[in-house]
Amino acid sequence: MPHISSRVIAFCIIIILTFGQRPSAQVPGTPIPDPYFIDFVASALRFVADPPDSPIATFQYQKFTKSSPRLSQLGDGVTIAALKILGGETLLLPKQTNAYLVLVRDAFSDQARVLQKSNTDPSVTLFVLEYLKAKKADDAETLKRISYLQGCVTDFSCSAYGEHLFLTRQPLPRPKPPSN
Repeated sequence: MPHISSRVIAFCIIIILTFGQRPSAQVPGTPIPDPYFIDFVASALRFVADPPDSPIATFQYQKFTKSSPRLSQLGDGVTIAALKILGGETLLLPKQTNAYLVLVRDAFSDQARVLQKSNTDPSVTLFVLEYLKAKKADDAETLKRISYLQGCVTDFSCSAYGEHLFLTRQPLPRPKPPSN
């Protein structure tokens, strides 16, 4: 019997070594092969820049927000990936600017989910938002979106609903100057 059990153990070890290692979920702080998820971010940028003409497009976008990796796990890494993918000039194209701003909003929605601690510092994103602000000075809607993001990326409080509220807020009426 001991001879059979050692064969069984050896067989089990071979099976485990061959087939048993499944990719594990990423744990915050562990090194990952592509810390910026270039392919994932490129796919998300393409999807948002040219969404499918379909009633289920919103549902399809959930593959970037509900599964792993997800945008909320990237933080500042989403900007680094976007710059590697698009570069500064392509980022200025209207569809690409819009797509980038959507991804930033989703990447800065939950600090606790960010995989790499270094990506919880929004310094690269804030720099790129300032760059876009300077280059898009004539686009009032984009400037408002940038302003919203500059406020929410620092505390990871960005959301689609928060952006909507910010963008639709009515300006405060200014008091009329006294007439002389």
